[in-house]
Amino acid sequence: MLFFTPELLIRTNSADEAVSDGADAAWKAASTAYRARLSAIHGLLPTSVRRLADLRLHDAELLALEQVAEPLLSLGGARRAGGSQAWSKFATVSVKLKDVVTSIVYGLWDDVRESSPRSEFPFSPRQVDWLYDEVDVSVIGEGAFIHRILLADGRELEVPFTWVLIHRIPLTSAVPTRERARQPA
Repeated sequence: MLFFTPELLIRTNSADEAVSDGADAAWKAASTAYRARLSAIHGLLPTSVRRLADLRLHDAELLALEQVAEPLLSLGGARRAGGSQAWSKFATVSVKLKDVVTSIVYGLWDDVRESSPRSEFPFSPRQVDWLYDEVDVSVIGEGAFIHRILLADGRELEVPFTWVLIHRIPLTSAVPTRERARQPA
């Protein structure tokens, strides 16, 4: 995390009022700086990445985190000596907030990096919630992005991606079942 760091979050929860007050001011400054960063890179972000930056998933429960690499096709006979294989890497992060499951599927340009949980982190390691996230462009070049996510157990995820798909699934159906539809009003 570049703006909403675990250290800053720990300080905001300090029992020492002077420390927590200073951290609150630093948090507001970090929030302002992050919004300025998003504004500065807005024109570089495809619509799907802008949608990712606009998601509000604070306190969503982490349901799944998966990374897979899949072969696309064999080039020059990968089974023969000297052949190569084209691979594609994907990651999926699924969370639940209220009655909606949101799955974010990323096309990766590198592996997802995951830091170890911090022992001094003040939140629960039992139910892992999404606390804060940051979207940024990558230094590797045009069309490469980074999504940083801070989880309630103190882990940080860094997802390096080139494209993203966001799928939201309401857990309550707006469409009546057949049984409900047959009942008289």
